[in-house]
Amino acid sequence: VVLEMISRIDRGEATAAIVQSLMRDPLLGFELLRYVNAAPSGPLQLEAGSFQDAISILGHPHLRRWLAGILGQAGDEVLLKPVNFAALRRGLLMRLLAADSSDAQTHDELLMCGAFSLLDRILAKPVGELMRTLVLPGRVRQALVERRGPFLPMLELARAIESEVPHDIRAAANAAFVSPLEINRALLRTLFIASSLERASSGS
Repeated sequence: VVLEMISRIDRGEATAAIVQSLMRDPLLGFELLRYVNAAPSGPLQLEAGSFQDAISILGHPHLRRWLAGILGQAGDEVLLKPVNFAALRRGLLMRLLAADSSDAQTHDELLMCGAFSLLDRILAKPVGELMRTLVLPGRVRQALVERRGPFLPMLELARAIESEVPHDIRAAANAAFVSPLEINRALLRTLFIASSLERASSGS
């Protein structure tokens, strides 16, 4: 992912294309936000809660230097790939479940919420501890750390869908006001997008 992002920057591609690469690695996205928040000029309030905002604030030249600096620390962690892919799928699913009823900012925050909800498994640390150093959108922090707020029902629905327990899915869907048709549609689109991103990575 790091090499792909550097290549996109060198080719002069748009921020949206760089974000598409970053989406495949929630851990790298977390490290990027943590780096931006700890910038020498002071905390940068990323209230919009999107990776695109972080890249835009940092700037492509600065982002490339940061990526080059961490390249030596990056490795092909095969054991992390399944959980990274699961985090990507969860973020995409949460975003797509609200696709017809929310604005772009909410979609970005839902993607972040879902992707970051598995960081405790990736880094073997409590979510609250990991998020302590980040300036997160309020709704994302509420769901991940405080276990409340408007995003929590959608996060619980994504977890229930992954569990494949029909009773839990029905209960979570009712709590989130999502119909079975909307769930099936979002699932199909999630799997298609996630698979497309993986194929694009394998071919790059």
